[in-house]
Amino acid sequence: MYEVLEKKLDLVSKLVEKTGDEELIAKSKFLYDRIKYPDSYVTMLGETSSGKTTLLNGILGENYLYTSASPSTGTIIELEITPEEIDHQYNAILNDAKRAVITKEKFIDLSKMWKCPLNCVNSNLQ
Repeated sequence: MYEVLEKKLDLVSKLVEKTGDEELIAKSKFLYDRIKYPDSYVTMLGETSSGKTTLLNGILGENYLYTSASPSTGTIIELEITPEEIDHQYNAILNDAKRAVITKEKFIDLSKMWKCPLNCVNSNLQ
């Protein structure tokens, strides 16, 4: 079954490339990676300033994400827990679906923005 899905995914990707629509191509690449390399995801949704980020920091046992008494996370945040022995790596998922390594300070600044110019910001944690 996976082989059939993979063939269809390749076909759709080729068709999207032919459209020349940069935004559609970026979204297609992003979805392609998600389907081709599946992981487990937990989604946190809730009212503004309801403690979602504080809860995540508590579960992780460290303050990885910026918190504040006022609304403090204005973009999609992905936390990736990896078994590899790496230092914390912070990434920006750009609008063309590419990842760029950024500093922790830039990660925090982007995560606070209500209208972030990126698809999301991402942190690899070990």
